[in-house]
Amino acid sequence: MNNILIKEAVGDRGLRVYRKPVDGRLGINGLSKLVLEETGHEPKGDEAYVFFPKNQDMIRILSVDHIGVSMVELFGMKAKEMKEELIQMDLI
Repeated sequence: MNNILIKEAVGDRGLRVYRKPVDGRLGINGLSKLVLEETGHEPKGDEAYVFFPKNQDMIRILSVDHIGVSMVELFGMKAKEMKEELIQMDLI
């Protein structure tokens, strides 16, 4: 991945993009449930999960580390830049 934002947010994890817009009110628990429904397993430490809330200029990234599940939110230009990079990578 060439994009610095993606590299900072995702690190060396695999990247999974949830292509459908999600409810912007979903937090860690709701997004983890979506991961379980889509993949058949709980969020894993070797993957990062990208979500696009409906009607919002935001990206949410869910990941797991030794402490637990965490969520990073990108807004405005950073979200737009990352979204453009994901489009260039043909992930959305």
